[in-house]
Amino acid sequence: ALRRVATLVAQGSPPAAVFAAIAEEVGRLFAAEAAGVVRYDGGGGATAIGSWSDEDSRFWTGMAKLGGRNVTTLVYETGRSARVDSFGGDDSSDVTMFARSAGLWSAVGAPIVVDGRIWGALQVASVHEARLPPDTEARLANFAELAATAIANAEAQAELTTSRARIVASSDETRRRIERDLHDGAQQRLV
Repeated sequence: ALRRVATLVAQGSPPAAVFAAIAEEVGRLFAAEAAGVVRYDGGGGATAIGSWSDEDSRFWTGMAKLGGRNVTTLVYETGRSARVDSFGGDDSSDVTMFARSAGLWSAVGAPIVVDGRIWGALQVASVHEARLPPDTEARLANFAELAATAIANAEAQAELTTSRARIVASSDETRRRIERDLHDGAQQRLV
């Protein structure tokens, strides 16, 4: 699973494809019904940027406000792996409400730490009343560490591409300025 994700990163695949591949590989690896990669925005919200499910729409999409008792919020607040074995109770947060409506029963999440800060979370969820296996947190945390490396590499590659584009644009502008100065200077002398 990690080799397939690393291959996508090495090939320069777009981040959306890498995140979707990470979610799918994790979902299949853990025999879960849903999996996703969530990125924290720092303003009390999170965005699902890659998801996979055995059926359509089992993992929430778009942005959600953090809060309540769900793995998205717990991972953000603690910086550690988290588990929720039931989405019952009176929690009415965005993520919990979606989990209930999708029929999800339990979920496990692990932090994705990039450059020493919590970048996001890797999550798996099950529709079965039986809990996800007890070692899920540790196994998911190991995959999240490797996913963080893939994300850091993808971000570095994107920054490098942006930097190269900036350098090319700057050199083109400098070349045009020199050509204009040469042309204008020669024209002035002729006049």
